[in-house]
Amino acid sequence: ILFAFPALLRSVVASSAAPAGPDLRLVRIGGDTTLWSDIDLIRAWLAPGAAVQLIYAATEAPMMQWFVDDACRGEDARIPIGYPLPGNRLAVVDDDGGAAAPGEVGELVVTGPYVALGLWADGRLVPDSAERHGAGRLFRTGDLVRQRPDGLLERFGRKDRQVKIRGARVDLDGVEAALRQHPHVRDVGVLARTSREDGAASLVAYVSP
Repeated sequence: ILFAFPALLRSVVASSAAPAGPDLRLVRIGGDTTLWSDIDLIRAWLAPGAAVQLIYAATEAPMMQWFVDDACRGEDARIPIGYPLPGNRLAVVDDDGGAAAPGEVGELVVTGPYVALGLWADGRLVPDSAERHGAGRLFRTGDLVRQRPDGLLERFGRKDRQVKIRGARVDLDGVEAALRQHPHVRDVGVLARTSREDGAASLVAYVSP
């Protein structure tokens, strides 16, 4: 079994002198946006009969996974992020916190017994406000999604400026705030740029001295 984020898998396949052998039976992908072209690349590298599974989760909560089925391929270049795992309750909500209409894009929210107890800050555990109001543990993912008629969820980006850099979460606002503390920096703008070579993202800072 091999588990890696998409950019690493692209690099592994590109550097392989030969196809994967029959001992590699399952490739699990997670941590960043996965494209159907990634699936095609991996399937061509794998032995016949090997499976590809997409994992969608966060440090705060496991959420969903699915064995990628080419029959679910649509016009979007990105593959769906999966079906909810047993025990999780997922909801797609609008800007006011109400349920998004069927087929509409909204923020993905997860509740259930596997959600983290809270956020560790200032030397203490800070529970989510929903728990204090009796709603149980709740995690607002910040991801914008839409549920398809077949139940699969599609991801369309973020509500905030969080990005993934080689599988790690990076808050662009936080990076800008840190750079502005330098005495020779008047202002700065930071964005993520995708490499044409391996599809991995990197940060680019535009600094006004």
